This record gives sequence, C-alpha cells and structure tokens, in this order.
Amino acid sequence: MLQMKKIVFKLLFTFILFFSLSIALALDPMGPPVAELQKGQFSAGAEYSSSRMDLSLNEGKITRRGYVNGSLTTVSYGPLKRYTLSDLYMNKVWAKISYGVTEDWDVFVRLGVADMDFDYSKRMDCVNNVCQVFPLGQKFNGHTDFAIGLGTKVTFYKKENLKLGGLFQISWCQSDGKDRGSLPSASSITGVGTSYSHSVDVDLVEIHVALGPDYQLTDNISVYGGPFFHFVDGKIKGRYYESGKTSTGTLVGYSSDYSYDIDQRAFFGGYVGLEMDVTKDVSANIEYQHTSAADALALNLTWKF
Repeated sequence: MLQMKKIVFKLLFTFILFFSLSIALALDPMGPPVAELQKGQFSAGAEYSSSRMDLSLNEGKITRRGYVNGSLTTVSYGPLKRYTLSDLYMNKVWAKISYGVTEDWDVFVRLGVADMDFDYSKRMDCVNNVCQVFPLGQKFNGHTDFAIGLGTKVTFYKKENLKLGGLFQISWCQSDGKDRGSLPSASSITGVGTSYSHSVDVDLVEIHVALGPDYQLTDNISVYGGPFFHFVDGKIKGRYYESGKTSTGTLVGYSSDYSYDIDQRAFFGGYVGLEMDVTKDVSANIEYQHTSAADALALNLTWKF
C-alpha cells in the first residue's frame, strides 16, 4: 500500500510539472535555501521559469529628429517623465551546475536563454516640447538571447529532519526585439500611408536573497520556503521611427531615440516549494514565489553525481 501511494504521488507530481509549463507567472528558481550537496559532490540541473512583473522606470532621456524628403530639419531633446511598465512577461530556460564546497556550503552557476514581451499601455509623457514618443498599442516581442547567473547556498543549522539556511543568487539577461507595421491613420504626421518601426533593447539584472527552512517529510519528500528579497536593476533603450506622405506628396518623418534606467525598489516576498527524489540521484522541485510586483512558478530537475 505504501509503495502504491508513492507511485501515485510521483505520477501526480509529474503531471503538475508538465501542466505548470503552460502557466505564465515567474522569477528565477531558488530551490531549498540550504546546502544540498556533500563536500566535493557535483549536480547538474535543468530549470524553467516564466515571469510576469511590473517595472518602475526612472526619468529617461530622449532625442527626437524630424525629416522632410529625407533631410534632417529639426532636432530636440530632453527628459522623459517616470514610467511604469506593466506586465513584462519573461521566459527563461537554464542549465545549472552546482558544487559542494563543504557539507554546508554549495555554489552554483547558470547558463541559459531568455526572451521578453510587453505592451506599452500608454504614451511616454515628455517635457521640454519633446512629445509623444509613439502612439498607443506598440508591442515588444523580444528575441531569445543569452542569460547567465550564479549563486550560493549555506546551511546554518541542522537537527534531525530540519535544516535552516540562506541563499543568494544573481542573474543577468538581455533581450532585443522590433515591432513594425502600417498605422491606419496618421499619428504625429498629418498625412496618409503612415508606417512605423520600433526597436527595443532590454538589459535586466535580478537578485534574490532568501532565508528559510527545509523539512524532510518522508524519505523522499521535503518541503521548503521562507521570506526573500527581490531586487531588479537594468536599462531599457529604444528607437521609434515613423514616416508618411502628406496630402501634397511631401515625405515627412521623425525618429525618437530614448533610454530609461530601471528604478525598481527591493520587494519583500515569500515562497514555498516541494522537492521529491524521483530516483536515488535524481530529484524534482516545484515552487511558488510571490511579491507585491510579481508572482512565480518555478521548476527544476537535478541529477547529483
């Protein structure tokens, strides 16, 4: 009977893992906030996360150029007001290598890929007569680009089935993309046949600092979690170009080059996870993270050797 329960639980856990791949939520995976390897032991893992978060952007900078029949006619520049970028969706796939420095101290490195998507829900407001960076409805569909991360886990306390520890990890990723098309009506240009192109580059750094317990429920199942801080930093650069012909046939256009620093304060949150030994050397994790600006569902499959 006990063996049957274990089989049923493993099947249910596997179903949850694959079902969760379709859910768009998440931050970087954390796993148990304690060391998990013996001294000199290695582990290799595959991880997946999908993010939805809101980003606060600092006062930005913009340069706007106007053209008539291909010739530069006007140049203006100035600051952009602070802007909140809502619902940044990000997908990451990681390969993770960990090493046990001591029985109570692990270090790890991640290599992977990331992509980002978001919509601009409102115009970027400008000052000093530099107005309306682009019309509403612009989208950013990022390409899949390189990502890297590293971190460490330490166990502070151990007693029977309970461990207490801490985690620190940092990751960096980049994504660039372009949106282009024809506008049904003129935006900043009074005329017909208006078209646009909008390219955006995003650099994003994320840091997690977590403390918490890991408790062994059975021989092959443990639960973990605790409070954590999530820090976000980075930069967004973009270029918007629009052109069209007036009713008299004059070709007019403008380009806007802008940049923002991501000004995201540290967010306090909590997370909870479950880890199960699939075989003697293979384990699987699923965890949920939450802060006031983001939610997370993270998955991990690890082989120790």
